[in-house]
Amino acid sequence: MLRRAADREDAVAKSVVTPGPIVPAREMLATALERDGKPADALAEFEKVLEQQPNRYHAIAGAAQSAKRASHEQKAIYHSKRLLELTEHADSPRPEIAEARRMLRR
Repeated sequence: MLRRAADREDAVAKSVVTPGPIVPAREMLATALERDGKPADALAEFEKVLEQQPNRYHAIAGAAQSAKRASHEQKAIYHSKRLLELTEHADSPRPEIAEARRMLRR
């Protein structure tokens, strides 16, 4: 059901003045796949979210985590770097940022 919702949401033409969803259906799908132990599938869905919204914090963090769990080290590094670039001036400690730093220290 989440996959159908994500596909429908992707198919809707969006105007530049139309606000986007708070949490895209495809991001919810990716999170559910990750939770269900399917990190490779989750990674693919997070990357689809990033095609439409390239600087979306939760999608980048989710992609990094899913890539790591799916043993896609290069993608995990890539998404971890993107997350740290996006949050370069962040003033709050977030577990995803700490994990990205650990990933890049390896």
